[in-house]
Amino acid sequence: MNKDRDRPKFRSVLFLKCPYCLNTKLRKSGSWTTFATGCHHCHYAFEPKSDYFRGSFWLVNLPISGIITMALWAFIQEFYTGSQLAAITIVASLIAIWLSLTFLMSPYSKALWLFVDHAFKPLHERDSA
Repeated sequence: MNKDRDRPKFRSVLFLKCPYCLNTKLRKSGSWTTFATGCHHCHYAFEPKSDYFRGSFWLVNLPISGIITMALWAFIQEFYTGSQLAAITIVASLIAIWLSLTFLMSPYSKALWLFVDHAFKPLHERDSA
């Protein structure tokens, strides 16, 4: 096995690249949320089975959404009081939930899902495309 493919690299989550070689983009050209079929450099399949990324929404997007919302709520409570507090809390919470649950977080949650999965179970030759 190639040494470059032994362990996934966390940088791949930030740059949305193949977790093993960091050469191929995870996303299809022209799409924000749809991943490519695999890496052209190391022949690794990004989605080894259908519905592979289903858990990324529940285990990545939702907790991040909660953390962002709670952080905004704590920040707003510190600086605002009374009727301002209620209005600003509602608006900020809706914005936080919208941003974290929509397509803005989708490729990053999928990339993190891919990285964590392969950090615990590294790629083997049988997993290649």
